[in-house]
Formats: sequence, structure tokens, C-alpha cells
Amino acid sequence: MTQKINLLIPTYFKIGYLGIGKYNSSKKFRNCFQIWRSILERCYSDDIKYHTYVDCTVDEKWHNFQNFAEWYFNNHVIDFQLSKNILFKNNKIYSEETCCFVPQQIVLLFNNSKNKKSDECPVGVSINKKKYLAKICIKNKIVNLGTFDTIEKAFNTYKTYKEGYIKLLAFNWEYKITEKVFNALNNYVVEITD
Repeated sequence: MTQKINLLIPTYFKIGYLGIGKYNSSKKFRNCFQIWRSILERCYSDDIKYHTYVDCTVDEKWHNFQNFAEWYFNNHVIDFQLSKNILFKNNKIYSEETCCFVPQQIVLLFNNSKNKKSDECPVGVSINKKKYLAKICIKNKIVNLGTFDTIEKAFNTYKTYKEGYIKLLAFNWEYKITEKVFNALNNYVVEITD
């Protein structure tokens, strides 16, 4: 009885617990457990490493590893990564409604839009010799899209290119991603406030 009670004590970042069920931290479930623990760490560690995780939370249902593991094994795709930013823009909650598995290529594209940007320039735009440079990161390489006289022209170029690239990736991965992910990618809008 004591062992079962211990499984209900939040020992992972003072919020997560293993729960009672078939899933545990053994080698058989190691990848699932590591992803769950990583999510908790991103949200509840005393030392949050990246600004994109500030104010992020994990749905109460996923505090119990059993619930997360059940969702994981029903949705996981080999070599895909978990993302909370694709189905709902600017999402701050990890949950079964907000998360999905997608190829790393797609995850990186969405992570790049969250990098720090200059206070005076929108995402995808920087100042270069009193002109505005539009650029995007594709496959970990910076692609320059041109130099413009105004922030608006530079941003609109970035916006057009990024939305087109997201749609291209949606069609490239159409038969390996869920319909929900495909639709979210196809309808994604880059905004100047991103």
C-alpha cells in the first residue's frame, strides 16, 4: 500500500508523479518518460533555460505520468518531436488538446520565430546599414530574403516567404502528419506582432 501511495506523490518538479498503472521510468518506457520529465522541467524548474517557456504550464491531467504515457503511445510517431506551438499559436499549455508530434523540420521552423528579436524590428527583420533586412532560418541556415527601405516591406517579404514555406512543408508531410496538424499548418498566419 505504501508503494502505491508513493506513486501519487508529486516528486518531479513538485508537480509530476508516476501514478498507478502500467507505465514507469524503466527502459521500456524511457523515451516517453524523458519527454514527460522534460516538459515538467521546462515549465516548473527553478531555472527555466529559455524565455519561450516562461509562464508555460502542464495540464493537470498530465501531472500524472500514466495519463501522459497513454496519450503518447496513442499519438507518437517515430522520429517526430512533441510540439505545443503548432495547433494553437502562442500556446503556453502542454495538454492532449494542444500538443502534437511533427517532424523536426517543422518544429525548428516554429521555434525560430520565437527567437529574441530587436525591440524595433518584428520577427524576420533586422537593421543593416540603415536598411531593413528580411531573413528566415531554413534547415538551420539563415536565408537572406532581401534588403528594403521600410520595416513593412521587409516584414511582408518575410511573412510571404514563411507562410509559403509552412504550406510547402504541410504538403510534403501530408501523409505522415495528422489532419489536424495539416490544417493548422495550412492556415498559419505570420503576424507582425509575433
